[in-house]
Amino acid sequence: MASGSSGEYVLHGVHVACGYPSLPTASVSLTAPNGKSETQAATGTGPVDAICKAVNKIVRRECDVEDYIVHEVHGNLDAVCKVTIKVQGRGEGAKEGMGSASDTDILVASAKAYVMAINELVNAQGG
Repeated sequence: MASGSSGEYVLHGVHVACGYPSLPTASVSLTAPNGKSETQAATGTGPVDAICKAVNKIVRRECDVEDYIVHEVHGNLDAVCKVTIKVQGRGEGAKEGMGSASDTDILVASAKAYVMAINELVNAQGG
């Protein structure tokens, strides 16, 4: 699951627990640009929200998801889906970032896309 170049956050794992009637919870493991690995967990209104909140705990950035798009998937149940996420930083002069990723697991694709969007946001804001 790890990919990316130095100077970026790299996703190493995501675990999500959700269902009805339970509180969606995500655990995310990332390596920071400085090489330090960290794992955080968070709850959310849904599994993708929980993933984003767990990532935010690690990167220590405040941003809002502006767009979350799951691209249409054709095929059977093991088809690959593509997720695109656009984030907007907060505060004066805030920048935006966008990430897109594919996986057979929509939650893994969401985590990958969110980390890509955060990397773009961090780079746009100068670290």
